[in-house]
Order: sequence, then C-alpha cells, then structure tokens
Amino acid sequence: MKKIIALTAVLAAMLINAAGLRAAGIEFQEYDQAMKQAAEEKKFVMVFFWADWCRYCNQIRREVFETDKVKEAFDPSFLGVSVDVENDKLELSKKYRASNSLPTITFLKPDGEVFGYFDGAVTSDVFIELLGYVKRGDEGSAEAEKSDGAEKAATDPGPSASGSD
Repeated sequence: MKKIIALTAVLAAMLINAAGLRAAGIEFQEYDQAMKQAAEEKKFVMVFFWADWCRYCNQIRREVFETDKVKEAFDPSFLGVSVDVENDKLELSKKYRASNSLPTITFLKPDGEVFGYFDGAVTSDVFIELLGYVKRGDEGSAEAEKSDGAEKAATDPGPSASGSD
C-alpha cells in the first residue's frame, strides 16, 4: 500500500510539472524561442550557464531560481534560458564568454545585445537587485542608485567554480 501511495505521489508531481502548474521558480525556454519573444515583447533575456559538476550552479538553481520571490521579480521583464555547457550545441557559452567560469549569468537586451555578465554564486536577494539594476540600466537612468548588494555583485564576481571544483 505504501508503494502505491508513493508511486501515486510521484506520478502526480510529474503530471503537475509537465502541465506547467509549478508555482515556484523561473521557467526556462530554448534560446531561439526566448530571443524571438524578447524582441516581440521587449523583455530582457537572462542566460544561465551551468554544469552538473558545478556546486555553485546547483546552489543557484536550488536556492535562487526556485524561489517565489525571485520568480515574482523575474517574470514581468525577463525570459530565462538555461545552458548546460557540457551539451551546448549552439555554442552559446563561447558566444557569451561563459566558457571560463561557472556559473555565469548573462543578461541580454531585447534586441540581443549583451547588457552584462555575472560570474559566480549569488544569493536570491542580490539576484533580485541585479534584475532591478538591469531594468534601470536599460532605461538610461543615470541617477538610479544601485544598492550595496547589487553594486558589490556588479563589481565582485564572488566565488567562482572555475579551478575550485
């Protein structure tokens, strides 16, 4: 009986996830689809470069991208693309200079031009501040002040998985 209940729970979770009914977390899509949608809807694209062996990549996916508060800050203005650098058939990691350090987060403007990069681990609060910085920066607001966390994140990449993992 326990096996049936456990199997039913697993199947229900798979169906909910497949139906796209998951409440928390950033939803990622294919690069070409995201770029087309970004141009049509005037949204930024965040490209997350990662690898299974990278502990900081896994930490960001689990502790940052899967939170409700990040999804709430992300959804109105951003589209997400997730790139496993070990299986990068489009060679996006080379195009967006993510092959030297993981994790790398690259922000693209709606026209596909690079807005900026972030290498290394980041907390959900600092990531939300980075999203705000990207949005304000595109509007040309020279007077928009960065908070201490986002300013530090923009200048200090923090711990990097390259060479240490």
